[in-house]
Amino acid sequence: MRFELVPADGPILDEILTATFDVWHEGLSRRAYDRYYTAQLATPWGRSALRRWALVDAGAVLASAKVYQFSGVLDGQSIRIAGLGAVFTQPAHRGRGYARMLVDRILERGRMVMLDGPSMRTKHLGLDDPTSSEALHQPARISGIEGAEFPEPTASHHRHGAA
Repeated sequence: MRFELVPADGPILDEILTATFDVWHEGLSRRAYDRYYTAQLATPWGRSALRRWALVDAGAVLASAKVYQFSGVLDGQSIRIAGLGAVFTQPAHRGRGYARMLVDRILERGRMVMLDGPSMRTKHLGLDDPTSSEALHQPARISGIEGAEFPEPTASHHRHGAA
């Protein structure tokens, strides 16, 4: 298996919206549910702060989640904040840990690419600078697991080099 974290758009998004409709439609028709999500993405906030990601294997959508990005201030320093929501495993793939793997990948991507400062998620490493090259070579310990269950980003993707 080759798991990939990909942006959820096109046919992948269609598959996700079809699967999540029964859970989250809140009285909307199927067409209105799709239009509501599309309208969210078309707003200035949606274009800059809302992303939906999918964990896929050979084109099959296993799990998906929304990531919300915000700006904030912590101890007088400007920071970027990410929130996760709408974590969903496709019904045919439940019970295999794919949602956990998806969240782990999103968190790792945030540590490597999106955050402007030390990640609290790497605080357990006991390093002053969790973004240092020493921290990058530590084994993955996300969600309490001892080792990575998927290929990790390489140091060449660190911070500004990855998309």
